Amino acid sequence: MKLAIWIDTISDVREIDGVPWLHTAGTSAQFMTFALAVAAHFSDATILTRSAPDGAPLRPVGPLTSGQFVGLPFYPSLRDARAFLRAAPATVRRARAAFERADVAWLFGPHPLTWPMLSAARRAGATPVLGVRQPGMSYWWGRAASLRELLAVPLLAPTELYLRTRGRKLAMTVVGERIARLYRRQPQNTLVHVAATVPVAMATNRSDQHGRAATPSNAARSWRLLAVGRLEPEKDPLLALDVLRELKTRAGRRVTLSWAGDGRLRAAFLGRAEQLGLAAEVQLLGDVEFARLRSLYQQSDLLLHTAKVEGIPQVLLEALSFGLPVVATDAGDIASFFGEHVRVVADRTPESLAKAVVALLRDRQTYAELAERGRQFAAEHALEPEAQRVAEFLRRARR
Repeated sequence: MKLAIWIDTISDVREIDGVPWLHTAGTSAQFMTFALAVAAHFSDATILTRSAPDGAPLRPVGPLTSGQFVGLPFYPSLRDARAFLRAAPATVRRARAAFERADVAWLFGPHPLTWPMLSAARRAGATPVLGVRQPGMSYWWGRAASLRELLAVPLLAPTELYLRTRGRKLAMTVVGERIARLYRRQPQNTLVHVAATVPVAMATNRSDQHGRAATPSNAARSWRLLAVGRLEPEKDPLLALDVLRELKTRAGRRVTLSWAGDGRLRAAFLGRAEQLGLAAEVQLLGDVEFARLRSLYQQSDLLLHTAKVEGIPQVLLEALSFGLPVVATDAGDIASFFGEHVRVVADRTPESLAKAVVALLRDRQTYAELAERGRQFAAEHALEPEAQRVAEFLRRARR
């Protein structure tokens, strides 16, 4: 059976040691890792995204050993409405040609092109299956950081309405129960899954090379906090800085924060750190490869997650697989999915988050227990079993 996957991101194919590898922009590379694992369960797979412009910074995802990449017309983002509208007709035409070679078309949204892509897949003879990773309009409202972006959000309203009404009859994969409830999904045509990126072998590895200390840093040195995510409004990175300032008075030691990720709030983040007198305690790493991220998980004492809009953040699963405890805000499906395996703080204030951080890092027994339970939980939700579940669902949709 042949699969086509459409995701609105930016990608290209570049060679690594003579092998064609899919490369994708930013944090979309993490989800694309999961998508390629699903595609591996099909005889052939076609990946459709916007073509990356020359020189665009992309991250390697994986080899295209049994599939191909179809680049769609480039536009910077939905915030550039004119560029999007110019690219839309050719995007749909090119996608339909690719769908003619597929049995199943896995289409991600909500997006203004969701309905045209559904129609193109049907006309091409492919079975469409919707895929949703983020909680619809609330996610896009949360991302808007300017008047121009706020004005672009209503472009999604027709798609959102379709998904909540007629779209309920279509098969859909959703990341988390909250999204399933949002779109009033029925169990018989819905698969709730996790976009896992940690392989089973890594999640179950207990070697000293993979593992990390079972207790936080001792009293003689600082606590090292790590945050991973885009510097975008929905991730609320400025809240993390306020938490760090609060920790300076509560921790009784030096506390540092390393942020892995980049985005539109970079200047605001650095400016806020300077304003709060935290420039020496904050390290902004930008987008990092997974090999570097792996080292950061091993070297840190705690993952701080301050998002205000979420689905099921895979970065939490990654941290847990390395035995790195997590303190997170109560966003999306974090509390319902991770349960007792992370410390979830309902009150989104710097004081409450800092209090949770201090309590966990000072309690060595609880810290060690949380680290071990987290490893076990991550192993249960590793890449391969989750990808197989989704692949089987896509196959059933065709039958």
